Parts: sequence; C-alpha cells; structure tokens
Amino acid sequence: MKQVKPVLLFSLCVFINSVRSDPPGANWTLTFSDEFNGTALDGSKWSKGYGWGVTTGWTNEWIDPDNVLVEEGRLRLKLENRPGTGKLYASGAVNTRNKFTQEYGYLEARMKMPAGSGFLSAFWGKRNDESWPPEIDVIEVIGPDPGRAFMTVHWDDGGHQSSGGNWAGPDFSADFHVFGFWWGPDENVWYIDGVERRRTSNGASRINGDFYFMFNTHIGGNPWMGDPDGSTPWPSYNEIDWVRIYKEGGTPAISVRRGDIPDGVVMAVTHPMTLDGKVVPVVCKKPPAPLLTVVTPQVRLLLQPSSK
Repeated sequence: MKQVKPVLLFSLCVFINSVRSDPPGANWTLTFSDEFNGTALDGSKWSKGYGWGVTTGWTNEWIDPDNVLVEEGRLRLKLENRPGTGKLYASGAVNTRNKFTQEYGYLEARMKMPAGSGFLSAFWGKRNDESWPPEIDVIEVIGPDPGRAFMTVHWDDGGHQSSGGNWAGPDFSADFHVFGFWWGPDENVWYIDGVERRRTSNGASRINGDFYFMFNTHIGGNPWMGDPDGSTPWPSYNEIDWVRIYKEGGTPAISVRRGDIPDGVVMAVTHPMTLDGKVVPVVCKKPPAPLLTVVTPQVRLLLQPSSK
C-alpha cells in the first residue's frame, strides 16, 4: 500500500491560506485574537468565569479562577474533583463579556478537549446583555464520546427553538483540531479542520445582537455527559491553543511566522499575507489540489503519494 508523505524542495508547495474554507465572496478582517503566549490571562480581553457568575443551574461545577492557566503557549482550563460554592467539581472558564462583542462573522479556535465521564467542553457565545436565547455553539464535545462534535444554534420564536447536528470524527481529546463557525444573517456553517461539516439556515434571522464568547468545561449534573465516575481522569484539562474572530470586509488578516514553515520548502502564496511582519505578494493564485494536511493554523502542506 502506498504511503502519503511530504515531498520536499520543488515537489512540495506550501501555500498560505486559512484553515477554514472561506465563505464565498467574503474578505475577512481580524477583530479579536489571542495566541495565549504569555504567562497569565490577558485581562483586557477576558474575564474568568461565565459571563453571569461562577456556577450554572444545570451542571455540577464551580469556576475557580485559579483553574484558569496560561502556560506552554496555551489556555488550559483545569478540571478537578474538588467541591466548592455548593458544587461538587472545580473547573475553569473564560469569557469576553463587556470586553469584546460582535454580531456576525467567522470564529475559529484550535482546541483539545478532555475525555472522561461527566465532561462537556465548549466554545460558544450569547448576547452581551445575557438575554437567552439566542446562542451559538461553535463546538461542544462530551467526554464520554470525545470523537463526536456537536454543532448547535438556539433562538427564540415564540419559545426556545434549536437546530443541532453532530459529526463523528477523530478523537478530539487526543490532539488539537481547528473548529470554525461562519455566523451570518441568513445561514450558519460549521467547519472542522477546514472542512465544512454542517450548514443550516434554521433560525438564522433570529440569531443576532452583540454576542460575547466563552470557553468552558461543564462537569456532571446532566444526563447528556453523565456524572464523573471511577474512570474519570483527575485532573483533566480543556486546552485552547489560539482563538481568532473575523468580520466580513476589509483586507484578509493572514500572518505567518517563518518558524511555522519547514526548512527547504517552496512557498506558493495564495492570499495577501505577512511573513514575520513583512508583506509577501501573491504568487500562486491557482495552486494544485492534491491531498492536504494541516500543519499549522494557517499553513497547509501539499502531499504526494510515495511510490515506496
């Protein structure tokens, strides 16, 4: 059986693009991002906890600010079997309420979510004024089934309405994956590692307003993810490598570091971009289309089947 491997030098074309499949006709301007490269949470962008507090009415975790960690170039939300504030388990969460809001656009994050009975990890958003619904769930993964991605929107139409779907993919607790969501007034589209996995117009016209955004992991108290048991690993972590939010219009904001690109590689630039802060012109408008694999959030390697 033939193996697929990178072919270096002139047989290898690296082209610069975002991992997502750009919605037709759209240019994107970066409006919010965090690479989590420091040693502490950026308080100008985030608050610790949920937008409304440190607990929910339907799960069994409480948010301990000390469980929100920035280390190893990642945001790490620590999950512990430790009671507090009337709840059984300690978790971490961050939100942008009153610090960053947006209506419509493209959201994406690179995440690795924990496996284990009782866990429900999410990247999601709701209105900054805390009215609910609507809600957008960019991604939800439950610990008992970490290979399934749930993608849902909620809205009000004479009562709570929702439209959800799921996709069985790889084990999202084993490695990082990029989860994207195109939020529009007429349609909503979900992407995983740059591939469209769900599309719906249901409720789109009612999912509007200034939204803030959150990362969190719920623990126990609901039949969907169950309760922790003897097999649940403690501590566990919900890890976010980076998050980026875009708005339609303007110039695409694509920036790449030279260290992201393997040595001896020929680049074919397909979008306006900067490399180490310097503008690089477009030189390859129609790259070939062999098998693709993502090696960084914004760099793809073109692969060829090996004859060996």
